[in-house]
Amino acid sequence: MEALLTDGRRLVLFGDTLRAEDYPGGAFVRNSMMLVEPGEACVLTGPGGAEVIPDRSDGIGYWPMSVIVTSRGGRDDVAIMAQRVAASPSDDLGFIVLGTSLVRLHIPVGGVPVLRGTVDFGPDDPSRERVTWGAAMWPSEDGWVHVFGTSNPEGTGVFGWALHAARARVADLADPSRWQYWDGMRWGDQSETAATIIPAEGGVAQVLSVFERDGRWFAVSTLDGDLGDSVVVWEAPDANGPYTANPVSLELVTDESAGELKYLVIAHPDLFEQSGSVVISYSQGSTDLDELVTDPLNYRPRFVRISLPD
Repeated sequence: MEALLTDGRRLVLFGDTLRAEDYPGGAFVRNSMMLVEPGEACVLTGPGGAEVIPDRSDGIGYWPMSVIVTSRGGRDDVAIMAQRVAASPSDDLGFIVLGTSLVRLHIPVGGVPVLRGTVDFGPDDPSRERVTWGAAMWPSEDGWVHVFGTSNPEGTGVFGWALHAARARVADLADPSRWQYWDGMRWGDQSETAATIIPAEGGVAQVLSVFERDGRWFAVSTLDGDLGDSVVVWEAPDANGPYTANPVSLELVTDESAGELKYLVIAHPDLFEQSGSVVISYSQGSTDLDELVTDPLNYRPRFVRISLPD
């Protein structure tokens, strides 16, 4: 995912990142970042070449999910919602998600990011029924930051994730007790009343994009879960819905016999913006880790433009 900074540069965020074996800080990190401007890209690392968002002392790492930027006094304040992730060899995918965290960066105009801190929301909890807030964010002109969360009922055969909506002022993002949650009728202050605005059956992926354009709201995701093959755009008149699924916009064709994976569809509404369409990216990888280590170029995002509903 990426965000446009005041000085015209873009901050680009990645999750799991493979690097050269002799790279300072390790050949594999849970997150990495770049600053990109015309003709130049600068790789950002933490102290000693480690992650920009450092692992916790117990080894729990952070995957960026969504990001917003606000400008203040010659600098950009960057708020990143991240998943807390633990390695789990017993899990089919090799990891479990334990919750949401808020990461803050300050970036001076023309300068380099400074990490201001990380706040974990709630205790570690591997349940997929728990709402993962921050799966998407979008700032509105009325001063609200709309924060979307996903959950899965953990029922047999239900691979999609339900979508939920909350909103907060920028200053309150670090304190979910000050957020407002859509309960299906109104905005309230109780997170446990958050309504489902897209159901899990035929639902979205755990991480997705939700954005507003010309007074209409769009949710972009793979249909029916993280490893779904179909990219779908849901449309709504307001951030809190009601959302209607449109016909499939793109099929992500994979070679299952080769262990090919295509996942993590993210929309980039302000990247090469054109009326009636949006640029999306998806990650392409493999179940064969040795293959990815041998040729990391096989493990990178792809970009494509899809149409938005008329």
